[in-house]
Amino acid sequence: MLGTTSQGFKVGDEYSRLCFGTINVQKKLPQDAQILTTRTALNARMRRIDLVCKLAGPLFIALIDGASTKIAIFVSLGVNAISIPIEYIAIKQVR
Repeated sequence: MLGTTSQGFKVGDEYSRLCFGTINVQKKLPQDAQILTTRTALNARMRRIDLVCKLAGPLFIALIDGASTKIAIFVSLGVNAISIPIEYIAIKQVR
C-alpha cells in the first residue's frame, strides 16, 4: 500500500522521509530491539548521572571542608550511612 504524507512517503511497514537532502528509512523494530533501545537509553542516562555525581560530590565536600573539617567528615559519614540501605534495597530488587 502506497500513500503519501506531508512528511514523506509511506510504504508498507517502512517509513521514508526526506531530511536535509538525505533519505532516512525508519522501520518498525521487533520487540527485542525496542527493549534493547530502551536499555541503551537508560544506560546512557545512568552514565550521565554517575559522571555528574563523580564531579559534584568532591566539590560539595570540598566546599563544606573549607568551612569546617569536622562538619565535612560527619556529612560524608551521614551520606554514606543513608546510601547503604538504599543501595542494598536496589540490589535486592534487581536480583
